[in-house]
Parts: sequence; C-alpha cells; structure tokens
Amino acid sequence: MTADAFTRGTDLVDGTLPQRTALENAHQLLHRARTLTTPLLREWVGELDPPLREMAEYHFGWKDVRGRSCGEERRGKGVRPALVFASAEAVGCRARRARPAAVAVELLHNFSLVHDDIIDGDQFRHGRRTLWSAFDSADATLAGDALFTLAFRVLAKTPAPRVVPTVLHLSAAAHEMAAGQARELVLQRDGASGPEQCVEAALGKTGALMGGACAVGAIAGGANEERAAHFRAFGRQLGLAFQVTDDVLGLWGDPATTGKAVGADLAVRKLSLPVAAALASGTAAGRELGERYASPHPPGPGDVARMTQLVEEAGGRDWAWDKTAECLRNAFEHLRDVKPAPGPACHLASLAAAACQRSA
Repeated sequence: MTADAFTRGTDLVDGTLPQRTALENAHQLLHRARTLTTPLLREWVGELDPPLREMAEYHFGWKDVRGRSCGEERRGKGVRPALVFASAEAVGCRARRARPAAVAVELLHNFSLVHDDIIDGDQFRHGRRTLWSAFDSADATLAGDALFTLAFRVLAKTPAPRVVPTVLHLSAAAHEMAAGQARELVLQRDGASGPEQCVEAALGKTGALMGGACAVGAIAGGANEERAAHFRAFGRQLGLAFQVTDDVLGLWGDPATTGKAVGADLAVRKLSLPVAAALASGTAAGRELGERYASPHPPGPGDVARMTQLVEEAGGRDWAWDKTAECLRNAFEHLRDVKPAPGPACHLASLAAAACQRSA
C-alpha cells in the first residue's frame, strides 16, 4: 500500500515515528516473534501422528515432500504471533509469557491457510507447492484439521495464565473466520456484491484472527475483558487493512516476491476488494469489467491484463488506498483508548507498517 495511506493512519498514535524506522522496527519484531514461536511450534507439531506430522512439517517448510529436512526454512511473515507479543507488552507483560498463546494463534492461522488453498485451488504459496497440490486435497484437509485441534491442545496442556478467556477468544475468532469464508463463497457465487459486503466477509476471514491475536496477547499480559476488547478491535481493523493489501498485491504485486502469478485472482474472476469497488463504481470501466466477469468464456492472458487496467481505471486501487487509511485510523483510535506505554505503542504501529507497507 502507499506510504501516504500508512502515514494518514499512524499519525493518530505516534506522529514522531518515521516510516523507515517503523519498518525496520517491524522487521526486528517479526524476527523476534519467529524466534520465540518456532521452537515451541516444532515441539507441538512433533506430537502429531504420522502422516499428519509429515504433512504439517511440509506445510511449514521444515521438510520437503519426501520428508527430508529443507536446507533453508520457508518462513511466514509472523505478523500474528508478533501482535500477540506486542499486545502482551502493551499491558506491561514480558513477551515470553505469551508464547503458548502465540503458538496457538500461529497454528490456527496455518490451519486457515491449508483450507484456503484447497478452497481457492491455489497450487503455490511462498514459491512452493501448496499442501493439497503436493499431496492431495483429502489428506491436506485432515492435516489442516489437525493444526486446528492442536491449537487448543497447546492452550489446554500448558500452564498459561488465564487459559479459559484465551480459549473463548480464539474459538470465537475461529468461528468468525469460518463464517467470513462462507460469506465470501456466497458473494463469489452471487457475483453482484458491493464492496461493503466484501468488507464484512474480510473482517471475518482475516480480521477475526488478527483481532483474536491482539486480544489473547493482552489477556496473557493480565488485561481485563474491557481492555482486551479494544485490542481485539485494533487487530480486526488492522486485519482488514492487511486483506486489502493482499488483494492489491494479487493485482499489481511482483510475482517474484509474492510467489503468485499477477492477475491470478482475475483469471478465476475472484471478487477481491478492489474488484468489488471497481464493479460498483458506476464508471464505463466498471461496466466493462462487469461484462468480462459475467462472460461464460475463461479469460486469457490478454483479457487478464485488460481487466487489471479496468480495475485501476474504475478506481479500485484508489478505493483500496482510502480503505487502508480508514482502517488504520479506526485501529489506532482503539489503541489510544487503552493508553499503552510509548514503546509498545510504537511496536504495534510498526507492525501496522509491516502489514500495509509490504511487497508479499
């Protein structure tokens, strides 16, 4: 997303934090989150029965399809565990105290990735074959289910503080994720949805777990339900901004960085957020885009290039920039309400930068 969109959001919390400093700080926070989370994550995944364990290890990038250790570990961004740790620190707790919650959040996130790839038919993620395409969809579904259940085993079998409210928040987030995905599928089938309906689906599909991550981090740090609710609202809005950025990268990102072909969403006529905004724009470009989306013929490479141009001409990218700025403003209003210490507030602002100022 644009630097301007990020600046318009974060100046509500800390107008003195330069964007470059925020991004550098975010990289350090993401690295710390992976360092704190990965050993415990490996330990818990190791408790799965084979072949579920082998598929999970492949999905996380620790093993290849034949079960051999990979020379270079494929790593996800680590945004959600980083939000858990930063939220815990924002209420005065040491980050390590929130490790079980962070691992549970990461397991839930990866469960959703496995199932999303099956639903969307995506064959590649981070430049390697997705779990279902490397094995098969039935096996991958079961592996995803195993990650889901493992998340709650981590919480149930770990003497973490305030386990019950943590389980309640994460189970609510998981339910909302499923509801958001179901709503997205309905909208995709209907094919005539406005951006507001797509935003509601994205708040569930992506915003729910980021909100849950912030809430359980705060709870692990000792926050009461009222404070945790503000952290949850912050994370939900940040999650929506993250999803808008994802959709923009799907249209205009560099495939060498994203690991996905540019225009892949348009090739299957997916109703991403910029596309929904373009279709509802009332412009000539939006009408032509609608005709192409309604065509019974699958789009070829030339069609995809034209559709990408139409989304831009119809204002889809501008809508995405404005929506990201709006989400960041809303997110930081909630963060101001809990009055975090300046250091942790900058950490959360930096993670917002990483979520919206990224190329993959």
